[in-house]
Amino acid sequence: GSDLFVDNGDGTFTHTTVNGDVITFDANTTTLLDNGNGTYTLTNANGDTITVDVVGDVVTNIQNQGDIYNEIINLITNTTGSDLFVDNGDGTFTHTTVNGDVITFDANTTTLVDNGNGTYTLTNANGDSITIDVVGDVVTNIQNQGDIYNEIINLIDLNETATNLVDNGDGTITYTNEDNVSVIIDLATGPQGPAGEDGKSAYQEWLEAGNSGTEQDFLDSLIGATGPQGPAGEDGKSAYQEWLEAGNSGAEQDFLDSLIGATGPQGPAGQDGVVDPKDLTAGDASIIVNNGLGSTLLDTNIQVATGGITTDKLADGAVTNLKVGADAITSDKIENGSILPEDLAAAGPDQVLTTDNNGNPIWVNQTEVGEIVEAKNGLNKNGVDIKLGGALIEPTTITADATNTLAVAGLQTGTIQNKLVVAEADGTLRQIKAAMPKFFYMPAIIFDTSVQQSGVTRNLHAEYVAQFTGAGNPTLVSSAGASNAIPTLPASELEYHITYYDTAVFANLSIDPNGILTYDVIGNATEASYMTIVFVVKD
Repeated sequence: GSDLFVDNGDGTFTHTTVNGDVITFDANTTTLLDNGNGTYTLTNANGDTITVDVVGDVVTNIQNQGDIYNEIINLITNTTGSDLFVDNGDGTFTHTTVNGDVITFDANTTTLVDNGNGTYTLTNANGDSITIDVVGDVVTNIQNQGDIYNEIINLIDLNETATNLVDNGDGTITYTNEDNVSVIIDLATGPQGPAGEDGKSAYQEWLEAGNSGTEQDFLDSLIGATGPQGPAGEDGKSAYQEWLEAGNSGAEQDFLDSLIGATGPQGPAGQDGVVDPKDLTAGDASIIVNNGLGSTLLDTNIQVATGGITTDKLADGAVTNLKVGADAITSDKIENGSILPEDLAAAGPDQVLTTDNNGNPIWVNQTEVGEIVEAKNGLNKNGVDIKLGGALIEPTTITADATNTLAVAGLQTGTIQNKLVVAEADGTLRQIKAAMPKFFYMPAIIFDTSVQQSGVTRNLHAEYVAQFTGAGNPTLVSSAGASNAIPTLPASELEYHITYYDTAVFANLSIDPNGILTYDVIGNATEASYMTIVFVVKD
């Protein structure tokens, strides 16, 4: 009526449960896990597992013994020597333990926690709690009933097949079966588990923490703020201080004197001096020799070699006009920028320096220079003067901006017969009549009001242009010799206004800056229905 373990003699064991389940396991590669609830799980090298329910087996044996089981039930239901629960009839209960502890709790505000070890904790609304040991109470009552307790012990002794597991503390356990045969199980030599997942880099952890950026950004984030400046270091010691600390004494001059070593030994005797001196003389008048008599071993004559005198050997002002040849100075010998206006020969009044047909520089009158300048494309020349005015001979653009503007001052007041100057989109100037109105009515258009609807749109500017230019207006009739189009203005040059509309027909009217009218039709028009639309020309 209990689990059966059989030692197969080859390091394996066969376990047969009370339900007849059979499993064979190798003790050397078996793990035993205490589940903490009275059961144990054995796993062999193949991964096969079986759970041994020690407490369950004892309970089953008790239940199979009818008299003993009934006696235990009587003990549990007997309030004497056990916990007592009383329903007070008002939603509260009073619990009295076998030790006499009493606590009253409200069932509607009570929590019951299963502690997973045969005990339960009750907590009321005030936070008072008590632990009920169900298993402990049953065991205590059984033990207090000597005959029943002894009978249970006899049943266990008769039916239990005792085995023993001992943890040796070195990674092995000793298993002893019912026949007192022991075997040592080495838990450390089980099969190698699967490889773990690769760890994440610090950069990945940084990104997953909600940061963003490159690896360099991550590295930069690790650099803390600059710390405070450390204390100033000690002042260094002078050589004189070091000399004193070495055990010497005296003033700074004594220290300096100590640096002078002793006089060295006398050196060897030098060669004998000149016995028969000779004179040093000049070869020509370009060199003057002072104190040359008896100054050399041999008679010596010196003179300046060709090219031997350089500019750094010449004193300022030493070279005169007489010393310079007529063609001695060329342009490659003159430093750029070294000739100033005052260095040039004086010219006549109002003359300018230019070149003749052969490229030679000459001074000429300014009026003669004007004759070689040509004025064209809106300019003209009057003598030496260049004036604004003249025919344009090519497309011409004058560029202005917000800072460098173009203005014409002193213009006379015009009349209605005068023309206006206007600019096209590309800046080209045109002239139009000055009588352009400041506002005008939009040409008539027809609205369909037969069906009620919302969000209807009409492009007022487009229909105005179509009617005035004849595009989409086959009924346009013009006078003989007239142009095919009436002048129109772009949408951005107009403002759009509705001065009247039939409120029984239209509602929710609006116009955008480009002349798009949006409206709802709420009723059918009558003969008296109309809408007045006015276009205003922007300044």
